[in-house]
Amino acid sequence: MTIHRQVALGRKVFILHFDSISSIIAAQCNLINYPYFPFLGHIASRTETYFLKIANRSGSSIVSSLMESQITQNIAMELPDDVDVLIVGAGPVGAALANLCGRMRVRTLIMDKLPEIQMQPRAMALDNEALRILQLVGLDDASFARVVIPEVRLHSPIFGLFARMNTTGILDGHPMLTTFFQPELEHALLDGLARYPSVQVCRPIEWMETKEAQHGCTVSLRLPDGSTRQLRTQFVVGADGAGSPVRRALGLGFHGSSFREDWLIVDALNVAEDIGHIDFLCDPRRPAPHIPGPGGRQRWEFMLHPDENPEQMLRDDSIKALLKPWADFDQVIVERKAVYRFHARTAAKFRVGRTLLVGDAAHVTPPFIGQGLVAGLRDVANLGWKLAWVTQGRADQRILDSYHIERQPHAWAMIRLAMWMGRLVMPRNRLAAFVSHGVARLMTLTPGLRRLIVDIKIKPKNRFRRGLFAARRAANRFEHGNHLVQGRLRNGAGVVLRSDDVLGQHLQLVGIGIDPLAKLSAAQREIWHSLGGMTTTIGAAGSSSDIVWEDIENTFRCGDFSLGWIVAVRPDKVVMADGKPAQADAIVDTVAKLMR
Repeated sequence: MTIHRQVALGRKVFILHFDSISSIIAAQCNLINYPYFPFLGHIASRTETYFLKIANRSGSSIVSSLMESQITQNIAMELPDDVDVLIVGAGPVGAALANLCGRMRVRTLIMDKLPEIQMQPRAMALDNEALRILQLVGLDDASFARVVIPEVRLHSPIFGLFARMNTTGILDGHPMLTTFFQPELEHALLDGLARYPSVQVCRPIEWMETKEAQHGCTVSLRLPDGSTRQLRTQFVVGADGAGSPVRRALGLGFHGSSFREDWLIVDALNVAEDIGHIDFLCDPRRPAPHIPGPGGRQRWEFMLHPDENPEQMLRDDSIKALLKPWADFDQVIVERKAVYRFHARTAAKFRVGRTLLVGDAAHVTPPFIGQGLVAGLRDVANLGWKLAWVTQGRADQRILDSYHIERQPHAWAMIRLAMWMGRLVMPRNRLAAFVSHGVARLMTLTPGLRRLIVDIKIKPKNRFRRGLFAARRAANRFEHGNHLVQGRLRNGAGVVLRSDDVLGQHLQLVGIGIDPLAKLSAAQREIWHSLGGMTTTIGAAGSSSDIVWEDIENTFRCGDFSLGWIVAVRPDKVVMADGKPAQADAIVDTVAKLMR
């Protein structure tokens, strides 16, 4: 019998392998002085519960049931009676939201029905927006490995290389496009929760039911032994994937369509020839994206024909034939192989009462533009601070309505773009390839249209038409509902930070070339502070001091505001209002009315 043990010390996850019960006892004896080893092979700390999985249960039923009983007992002991936010699903979107809640001191429980992280790579692409959001939730550039992608190439059997997408460069402090290894990102996010005493992680637990009342919810949870436990929470967030039980319980439609084609995904290591960009082979006979990843990984996605059996295509001989143009199957290590069918869907609502949906539970995007996980992270940034402000009494619950209003249109716009890209990648026949690839090629050669594809200006901007911000007026200098730019700032002590890190997890009155606090009346200062508001002054190059952050890259164009300017910025860095220094009190009034 081999027992695989996933444990965590300070939320660092390790895998221990025990060949026998005696080795567990020996390990227990060696670690008996450590306070978190109270039971045979089981580790439970104050804030987390860890799952022991017996890989071979034959001949070990007594030990298995004993361990299962102990696991259930410890989970029951670890579960709080009530929290502010319950997150159902500990994938990357749920874990990112838990980190953001932790940064804002929200009492949070994140749970998952699976005992451990899935080690297979799934999502693979992150753009500059996603990296900026991961910065917001507390991950730095060294938290997980990534590969910067300088270019995406599209190849046609008729026109050859018919389009290039330039992804070189930095936007808002981050590379435009990177690839990554999802299990490593998930570990970084879950490990990061150790920083936040207000966040608890518990797995494996299954969400069963939410009963909503006027002042909160009662949630029924199923423990590993089949028993149930109830927990009170102000809000439930479904981050439980495309098949979300939380969404289904709400009776919401999941509108959109599913592709008719199956796709075989192959992730491999030890490929002899490196690739420094992303290739899309847009051949109607067999479309095949080819993507590099960190750690020497490469991914291929092969569209299957209607007469091809998915089980047969997963066999080694089939994969060997498909990989032959790129790699020697006998020399590579196939890390993952799976057959998928892509979907393009969105929930009718992202909020129903005290239940909210994020990530794939709210919307699923075809993979052709690498925006599936990115869309979920946008949800996290938009929703996290609103939950914090409501649960901590700084804002009225109605601000949560703005989550769906702001996020759903953009999520659907990205789905439409992915479907358009899908038509380029997988034309039905040579005639369709000739038309779609020919049009795309003409666009890249036409000055007025070239930037749509080459510079990816066709990508919908993540700015909102309606939502939690003041109406736009001609006199505004910053676009309300759009994200404030990010640049590097330096203070009087010479410390250089990205501007999002300077602004932090607060509502901010940002003064461009002026101290906004000095422009507020005493009464408005009190209102601003009651809203969780802070103030920051950004000045032109050479102006750093104890209270001024120097705009060392002229990101904020301080020179354009000779008399100064004030911008109200949400914690997710969306502009709420702006105006002249004399309008500071009115700006605070505007924000207060929006929040309360």
